[in-house]
Amino acid sequence: MRIGRILVVATMLVVLATSASVLATDSEAAKEALKKGSWSLQFGVSQNFTLTQFEGATISVKRHYSPNSALRAGITTNLSHNTQKDLRTKKELYVNKLDMNVSLEYLYYFTPGRRVTAFVGSGPRFGLARHTQELQQPSVVTSSNRNESTEWNLGANLLFGAEWFVTHGIALFAEYDISFGYTSKVNKASNSNNGLTGQLESRDYSLTSRGVRMGLSVYL
Repeated sequence: MRIGRILVVATMLVVLATSASVLATDSEAAKEALKKGSWSLQFGVSQNFTLTQFEGATISVKRHYSPNSALRAGITTNLSHNTQKDLRTKKELYVNKLDMNVSLEYLYYFTPGRRVTAFVGSGPRFGLARHTQELQQPSVVTSSNRNESTEWNLGANLLFGAEWFVTHGIALFAEYDISFGYTSKVNKASNSNNGLTGQLESRDYSLTSRGVRMGLSVYL
């Protein structure tokens, strides 16, 4: 019985010592990661725990200018061209798409030396999209229908979150954001056969939130 108690106490001491060591290591990992001049890449974590884009971005990078302050930039570009041909009617459809989004946010960390630290942030965002679709029929030279859409948006993000340093160079974070934006869109349509053209313009303001998002930081 006495030996059993000794084993239980010894096990508890080992667990506590290990936990203290892990906490100390993680605290040092936090200090090392958030030091001035550090860089990190950030990825989103989806519901099935796979890595995705973060900030809607192809590239999301963060740089610390002090343990408390950092800048995070994200950029997304999408360029595509598609051609469809109907062998029976000889009609050809050309679709071109260009999308680009850029965001820049200032982040402030309240307790950068701790294993878990809260942060707030804000910053501007800008987006541009241009899509064209043209339907041609080569057998009739003057037959062509063209639709063109141009959209740009400008806004600002406000966010709140927390980051947990799992180990050296790796951290998990969660954040909630609110976004205010202005969007302008112009749609143009033309028909070379009858010379008709049309244009529709729209403008709107929005206040939205993407809810709570999970992410992974990899410090370089």
